[in-house]
Amino acid sequence: MALLVAPLALFGQFALSLTGLWLPLAELRRTLGQRLTADPHPPPLGAQRAALWAMVAAIAVVMLFQLLDTADQTMRRRPSPFAVAALPDCERIGGTLYRVDTTRLLESLTAEVDAGLGPRRAAVCGRLDELEQRAGPGVDAYLDWYFSLGAEWSRLATLLTGDIDLLLRARFDQLVLSSPDLLRLLDGLQSDVAQRWTELAGARGRVAELLERNRLVVGDRGCRVVDQRPHDIWTAGLAGQQVRLAAGSGAGLVAGAVAAKISAKAMGKATLKSAAKLLAKATAKKGLGKAAGAAMGTVLAPGLGTAVGAAIGAGVGLAVGAGIDLAVLAAEEKFSRAGMRADLMAAVAEVLAPYRDSFGCQ
Repeated sequence: MALLVAPLALFGQFALSLTGLWLPLAELRRTLGQRLTADPHPPPLGAQRAALWAMVAAIAVVMLFQLLDTADQTMRRRPSPFAVAALPDCERIGGTLYRVDTTRLLESLTAEVDAGLGPRRAAVCGRLDELEQRAGPGVDAYLDWYFSLGAEWSRLATLLTGDIDLLLRARFDQLVLSSPDLLRLLDGLQSDVAQRWTELAGARGRVAELLERNRLVVGDRGCRVVDQRPHDIWTAGLAGQQVRLAAGSGAGLVAGAVAAKISAKAMGKATLKSAAKLLAKATAKKGLGKAAGAAMGTVLAPGLGTAVGAAIGAGVGLAVGAGIDLAVLAAEEKFSRAGMRADLMAAVAEVLAPYRDSFGCQ
């Protein structure tokens, strides 16, 4: 009040005096007295008159205080245009401003998603290992068939129709991928993939909701950035896991897609791609066997004539050809079976690798 009233009273009285509007003391006594008088020196106000005007002045001062208090309360509700205030803290993620601790909340959310996978990771990884182990006996059974005389003649019979790859794939599916235990493991893998997909989709939704809830709309003053990230690594990380999961599981997330991938990968190996060449060589060896048999028939039955000798030689040639096939298959199995088995098992491992990556298996 002193800082406000004293300057106003001093300079106000000075300004009014210069304009002739301020009354000197004698005229104030004349104005506030009991009656008007033309005496150049009016009488004093008296005790009663002075007390009355003092009461009026006190009431005026109290009203002034109440008015100033109301004005002060009204001004306090609004920020002062002259106040110096610190900028609020914020975080910038991918060019958008968010509240402080948004990064920490996002990291906690993604850690929660990864922790939810922990109890199931051991079961899934064990199922993948068991699936690969279960495929081993089937691969051995397939190779037993592949190096058998019946399989050799079956491939020879399909050589003219060009369905050798189809024959090999059908037998591989039958001997390797059709066992009940393997189908049970593939069904369990399908369930795990579907559940993981649902968890990742829910986590992406929670991340989007958190970002939307913590987004800041600042005015001209802006805010002070205390943490900055070039882009949203959390949404991108969850989306990347979904992409890897989809790439590993195949369209439709069905167990049949996994089996089809294993079969296609196995049939694409170089050792199986050379089956046509091996059949061509076997056909040439069969021709040699038949020619040798015919020559032996001519030598063994020269008196029966060339035609009869050739017929006997053809029969002998079939037996000789079968013997040659067995010998060739035995030699081929000795030198190439280990490599073919390694390639087939590698095909199984390559198909299961994306699953191991998606679930974090070692």
